Amino acid sequence: MNRKQFLAQLWKWLLLPLMLIGAGIFIAYALTYLITELKVSDFMVAWIVIPFAVAFIVLITALNYLRDFFRNLYHKLPESTRITLIQYARFTNQTIDCLFPFIAGGLMYHFWATGNKTMALAFAASIIVRKVKEHQNRKNEQDINNVPTHTPSQT
Repeated sequence: MNRKQFLAQLWKWLLLPLMLIGAGIFIAYALTYLITELKVSDFMVAWIVIPFAVAFIVLITALNYLRDFFRNLYHKLPESTRITLIQYARFTNQTIDCLFPFIAGGLMYHFWATGNKTMALAFAASIIVRKVKEHQNRKNEQDINNVPTHTPSQT
C-alpha cells in the first residue's frame, strides 16, 4: 500500500466519518439554538432573521456555483484555446478559492461578535457543505484518473 492509497483509506474510514459526525453535532446545536432563540424572543425576530438567513444562503450558493462555473470552464476549454483565457480562468478559480475562507471567516466572526449567531452558523454550514462537495469532486477525479489503461499480464 503506497502513501496515496493509505491517505485515501485514512480519509474514507476515519477523517470523513469524524467530519460528518462533527457536522451533525454542529447542525444539531444550530437547530437547538434557533429553536430556543425563537421561543424566548418575540416572534418578530423570526420575520427578520429567517429572510436574512435564507438570502445569505442563496448568496453563498450563487457564489459557489460561480466558482464551479469558472472551474468547469477551465477544465472544458480545449488546449488549442488561447493561453490568456486559460490563465484567466485559472487565476479566477484560484482567487475565489483563496479568498472565500478568509471572507467567510471574517464575516462569521463579525456576526458572532455582534450577536447575530444565526448568520455565523449559516456561514459555517456553507463552508462545511463546500468542503464536502470539494472532497466528492476530488474523489471522482481520482477515480477517473486511477482507471488502468491495460490489464496486467498473468505469469
